[in-house]
Amino acid sequence: MLERFNLENKPWFRKKLLALILVVVAVVAIMEIWMVNRLATYGEQLSKLDQIQDSLVTENELIENEIAQKSSLSHLGEAAKEQGFYTIKNIEYFKDNSEIASTK
Repeated sequence: MLERFNLENKPWFRKKLLALILVVVAVVAIMEIWMVNRLATYGEQLSKLDQIQDSLVTENELIENEIAQKSSLSHLGEAAKEQGFYTIKNIEYFKDNSEIASTK
């Protein structure tokens, strides 16, 4: 190809071609280093997000267990006794007086 364009006798062309190749190699090397650095940073961020997710899942499980304990009937019965409620021993019924009042 060099014979076709008769560039054998032009040393400036060889220098420019060599400089162009070196610039392209340098740009590719810099891009590769940058990409590897970004990938490492993303990996660290993903690791932190996984740790946060694990801690939130554990916290949710603890809260669900606490809700289940506090909504159980035995716990609710004890809370009612602490507030002064007691079990009914005698049940009394009252008649509906609205029918009596409307007939008068």
